[in-house]
Amino acid sequence: MAHNNISNCQFNGIDLWASEQTTVAHNTVVHCEYSGINLEGGESPSNSIIHNNTIAYNTRGINFERACNNIVAHNTIINNTDYGIALSHLVTALGIPPQSYRWDSDDNTVKENDFLGNNPSGSSQAFDEGENNTFVHNYWADHDKTDLNEDGIADNPYPIAGEAENHDPTPLTAFANPHRLLTTSIPLVESFTNSRGLIGILLMSLLLTTILVKRGKRKSK
Repeated sequence: MAHNNISNCQFNGIDLWASEQTTVAHNTVVHCEYSGINLEGGESPSNSIIHNNTIAYNTRGINFERACNNIVAHNTIINNTDYGIALSHLVTALGIPPQSYRWDSDDNTVKENDFLGNNPSGSSQAFDEGENNTFVHNYWADHDKTDLNEDGIADNPYPIAGEAENHDPTPLTAFANPHRLLTTSIPLVESFTNSRGLIGILLMSLLLTTILVKRGKRKSK
């Protein structure tokens, strides 16, 4: 599923049920009442790839329920009122007591995504209650960018909410996908107002100006 513009849905923008080996790529999903992208696994692992999507202004950005062995990479996830991504038990979504039965979202990889302004009233933009899920090399706009050795990796891990007590050990200090922020039509000001205020807006402007200048120099050579 690729190259779609989806907006103002009364439920999920992209809804995959018992779907396996599916690729969801290069979509823009905005202003949906539930999740921008929802993936619910069936009896077997999902083994799907969600990459290079822009997901903004939904209730939740990406939601997994009983979804395993998936890759979420190179997405731009902006200003969703709940988590930017949640790896959930199916029982949590259905409101069934955990002791009844439990279908986890396990063995997923979340890498090289940009998270800006999601879950602004909470302590984390992501949620994990599965097992063996990996978060690595994501940009989190609300995280401390201290980088004493200047290797592009923040010195402190980014905490992921949820009973898994997970974290991103290598949070980026700069955007993972700056090209998409240059070309997106999604308003970005609120993203930085939620997370870094005026300083964030100024840094964003400086970064985009630098990229544009560099591109101009390359073209002139």
